[in-house]
Parts: sequence; structure tokens; C-alpha cells
Amino acid sequence: MDEFNTEDIIEPIGLGCSLERFVEWKEILDLVTSLKETTEVTEQPVNGRSSAEKPYERFRYIVDQYKEQPHLLDTYLSQILDEIIFIVRGNNFCERSKHLAFQYMRLITNVRGTKVILQHLPHSAQDLEPVLTMLENQDEKDNNNWETRYCLILWLSIIVKIPFHMSRLDSNDVGKDSTVIQRLYNICKKYAMVVDLCRDACAYLTSQFLTRTDTKDCLLPEYFQWACDLITQENLNWMRFGPMLSIAAILKYGKREDLLPYAPKLLKTMMTMNWKSEPYRLCRKLAMKVIQRIGLTFLKARVISWRYKRGMRILPIDISQWPTGDHIKTPALNVKNEDEAEEDLEVPAEMEDIIEELMQGLRDSDITVRWSAAKGIGRIMGRMTKQLADDVVVCVLDLLSPRESDCAWHGGCLALAELSKRGLLLPSRLEEVIPLVKKALLYDEPLGHTSVGSHIRDAACYLAWTFARAYDTHVFAPYVPDIANALVVLTCFDREVNIRRAASAAFQEHIGRQGTFPHGIDILTAADYFTVGVRTNAYLNISVYIAQFKEYTTSLIDHLVDRKIEHWDIAIRDLSAKALHNMTKHAPQYMLEIVLPTLLQKTNSIDANVRHGSIISIGEIVYALSLIDELCIGKELVCAINEIVKNVKKKHMFKGISGELMKIACCQLIDRCSLAKLPVNDDQVISK
Repeated sequence: MDEFNTEDIIEPIGLGCSLERFVEWKEILDLVTSLKETTEVTEQPVNGRSSAEKPYERFRYIVDQYKEQPHLLDTYLSQILDEIIFIVRGNNFCERSKHLAFQYMRLITNVRGTKVILQHLPHSAQDLEPVLTMLENQDEKDNNNWETRYCLILWLSIIVKIPFHMSRLDSNDVGKDSTVIQRLYNICKKYAMVVDLCRDACAYLTSQFLTRTDTKDCLLPEYFQWACDLITQENLNWMRFGPMLSIAAILKYGKREDLLPYAPKLLKTMMTMNWKSEPYRLCRKLAMKVIQRIGLTFLKARVISWRYKRGMRILPIDISQWPTGDHIKTPALNVKNEDEAEEDLEVPAEMEDIIEELMQGLRDSDITVRWSAAKGIGRIMGRMTKQLADDVVVCVLDLLSPRESDCAWHGGCLALAELSKRGLLLPSRLEEVIPLVKKALLYDEPLGHTSVGSHIRDAACYLAWTFARAYDTHVFAPYVPDIANALVVLTCFDREVNIRRAASAAFQEHIGRQGTFPHGIDILTAADYFTVGVRTNAYLNISVYIAQFKEYTTSLIDHLVDRKIEHWDIAIRDLSAKALHNMTKHAPQYMLEIVLPTLLQKTNSIDANVRHGSIISIGEIVYALSLIDELCIGKELVCAINEIVKNVKKKHMFKGISGELMKIACCQLIDRCSLAKLPVNDDQVISK
């Protein structure tokens, strides 16, 4: 079986057909309403299924169809949730029906998202006591009804936003440990230590509850102390997730002036826990979130004046006044105001440690950690002075060096993409960045019988995509040839289908926003998202079409000669040789004078892959040249080509591990040379 061509089949992408409206809303309402008739009596399963299981599966099947278009549920969302809440509030309904109602609510939440669902939940003060009591009566170890606890916690997170002091809800004879505030606090600590999805919902509840005006002074310090003690303990493993999630949520939703006194202690805690040695990637990711949000707490939120701004943010009402073409100019920076703002900005000493930790995060072995660190660097740089931000850019550029690992390259590309997207990568740095981006776009390091670098090329495509949106046309114009050729090469010749599509998307973005790529529309028409999905089509058809444009011809050929004919995958070497055959008609003289001599030198390589790719490529090019009239291969080249098989046998390359590979290559060479009617002398015939 040919394992190399499995991706030539285009997989289904996105929706088979778009839905226009929520057509099953009546059936969904009927399924929810039927829960009112549920009883506590557990009947015997029929054919292995209970009576409640079939409606549940039907409900899930319906709502899952709208995962790609969840907004279609919005019209009927309030009606469905009101029916669920009616069952939950009712005293005449059994516990089983309430559990099933919460399971339905969880399915809707999974499709539409918690933020939208929270907007439709009731949040009056009278709901606080019954919801809190119901949650307290739940068993956190009951795995069958975790949806009930999850939805109740989400419901509480919106109820606790009531705009008056919670002590008003307590009766006069209630004890200190039985106050509503204390009960909610116990819930926050309790569900921060569970292992299911309730832990995530509890983090949001904690952030909303402990940042209230009546709790931030009395409970927030205590909670931070409790969480920090747990985080710094050894051998807790997954039990750190809940406290770290809660701290990250509090830092996200709390006010800066309330959190600033605790920032140094929290940073010290994160430094003490030594997150880099944590075996759990979620723990390292949460550490990145907490550290970056501590940094944002140290720095005031402000609109930086030195940020690069493309075009106009506000357009005049009169269309005739809109700037067009060369009249679009980048707004000039107010240097005086910028200097004054930078003088007033105080950067705490802790920021150096925070930046260093985030830089270490860019080197992490897990992609989610690197992505979180990259976003953190972008957010923090948006509040720093120009000089300090430029120092951070230098540190990020240092990650894209040969001495760094592939993880550092990937993290560096993600960080640069975030900076570019936010206007924090100034045009003055592009001269240094573009050569590194070109290297990242072609990063492919051999590793045993495979290679490393697809994730780096993918991140580099994203970085190139951000350039199209970030810079004005006249600013990016000097770098268009380099980026355009690199993206075209990836679109046609990358081994991975997702990279070819990413490069095509970046190319398309530049065509739409910059409009400076040569023959952009013509190329995009031939190399769209779907056509590049088939590797054979990309190599043998799309590349040939693009090669007719002189701006891309030599780049495509050189990439095949320098990188692809010596690829570790034999299928790629074979396709590269055929692609060179097809492109010969667009640059016959270049093939004759430059490519063939280069390939002849590579036939003497000690690497079997290089020899194999070079030999079969020579045969394909020779055959293609023979099809072109008025073109003659020189005698020296003919003699050198005829000597290839003889030299291979003389060096005993037909034997050993790579012997079969050399036999195949030489047979293909002989076949192509025969078709090309290449003259052969008697002394060049190898006897048996």
C-alpha cells in the first residue's frame, strides 16, 4: 500500500450545507417539556437503554448540528432556558427531572457558549438562596450528575453580581459560618479542587464573587493565601489546576487598583513553583496566563502613541473625502506627547522577571504554552515604552537563530505575529525580521526517518498573513518579492496539506489588502484553498502554471533543486523530479546551464536520498529538454550523464542498504535518456 499518497484525498471541510434557521425548536421545546412527566421510579432498561436516554440522544443530535452556526439558536434560546428554569425551580418535579433538565442545559451551553447563556439566565436576588442551597446539597463525587453542579455554578456566577451588600440576605440569627458570603466562599474553595468541568465554572464564579466591593477586602487576601499555599506545595500535580485557574480569572476580571497590592506575592509564588519542570502542560499554560496577567496588573492600561497605525481608523461620512491610492499616509506620531508619556510611565523592576518567564514560555515543548506566552508578550508590550518594547523585540528575534530549538523558532514566530497584528512591530524592524521569516517559512530539519519543522512553517505563514493586515503598501513594498516567492514555494511544494493551505491563505490576504504581489489574482485563481489540497496537483499542475510568470520561475526551480530532490520522503523526491520535467519548458536555458551541472555534482553525495533524487531529476530534465526544438545538450553534459550509472557501479553503490534505491534511480535515468535519444558510446555500456 502506498502510504505516501494518503493525503491526495481532499477531506470534507466545514459545512456540507449551511443551515438558515433553527427548524427543530418546537421539538426541542417538547423534549424539555416532557421532563415534567419524569418520575423518580427507575424502570428496567429496554434493549439496554432507559426511557430518558433516547430523548437525550435526540436532543444532543439536534443541537450538535448547530455547532458551526450557534447564533441560529438565539431567537428561541430564552424560551428554551425559561422552560428548563421552570422545571428546576418547581417543587412538584422530582430530582431526576431536574438533573435531566440541567443535562439539556449543558448541551445548549456547549453549543452556544457560556457567555451567551449567562445573559439569558435569571439573576434576581431571590434566586440566590435556592440555587446556593441546591448546589450545597450536591455530591461533588457524583459523576453521573456533574452537569447539575456545572450549571448551578454558572447560574451562581451571574447571580452574585447583584448590586447590593449580600449581608442583607442573611437573617438576624444566622451564625458567622452560615452567612451567604461564607457559604459562597466555601463553594469557591470546594469546587476549585474537583477534577471535572465544574472547576472551570468555579474559576469564573470565584472571579465574580471575590472582586465584589463587599468581599474584596475581607476574603480576597485569604483566598490568595490559600491558593498560593497550594500552588507551592510539592507533589500536588493536578490539584494545582483549580487554584491557578481561579487566580488567572481574578486577575482577568478584577480591577487593577484592587489587585496591585497582591501582584508581587503572586509573582513570587509563580517563580517559586518552578512551572518549567511541571509535567502537566495545563499547569505550564496556566502559569503563563497568571504571569502575563500579573504583568498587566503592574502596568497601567493606556493607548501607546508609538504603535504603528495603518491607514485611517475613522472615515469621513462623505465618500469623496476618503483617501485613496498614494494619498493614504501613516499618521504622524506626536513625538513630544510620546516623550512626556514615556517619562511619566514607571516600569516596576518585576517586569524584567515577567518578560524572562514569558520568553521561557516561548521555548516550551507544548504548543499551547508557547501560544499563551506569545499572546502575553503582545499584551504587555502594548503598555510599555517604545525603548523597552524594542528591547523585547530583540529578545524575540534572538529566538530565531540556529542555536535555538524548533520549539523556540515556533514560539518566536507566534510572538512576532502577535506584535505585528497589534502594530507593535515597527517598520524599522522589518529589515531584520523578513530574512528570519524566510528561513522560518523553509524550516525543515531532518530527524531520523522524518523531519521537524511543519509547525514552524505554519506559524511563519500566520506571521506573513499578519503582515498583510498590519502595514501600508508603500511600507511593505520592498519586501514583496521575498515574501511572495516564499509563499508560492510553500503553496506548491510543501509536504503537509495544512501548510500549503496556510501559505495560500497568506498569499490571498496579501493580494486583497496589499495588492502588490505580481500576478496575484491569476495565481490565486489556480492555487486556492481546495486545489492545493491534493499534493500531486500542487506539484505537477499548479507549480507549472505559476512558473510561467518570470518573477517566480527560478525560485520554484531552485527550491526543488536545493531542498526537495533530497527530501527524506521518496514520494516527494519523485514528485520533485516530475515537477522539474514539467517546468523545463519555462526555463530551458536555466535548466541546461545551472540546474543540470548542480545535479551532476550531487550524484556524488554520500547521502543516498540526495543521489536518488538527483539521478531521477537529471533523467526527467534531459527528457524534457529533448522535447524542445532548437536546443542541444552539450557534449560534456552528455558524457557526464552517460557516466552516472558507470560511476555508481564503480563505487559499489548498487550494494548495501541503499542499493535497491540506486538501481531504481539508474533504471529511471536509462529510461528517460532512451526516450530523449541521448547518444551512448560503446565504452559507456556496462557489461553484465
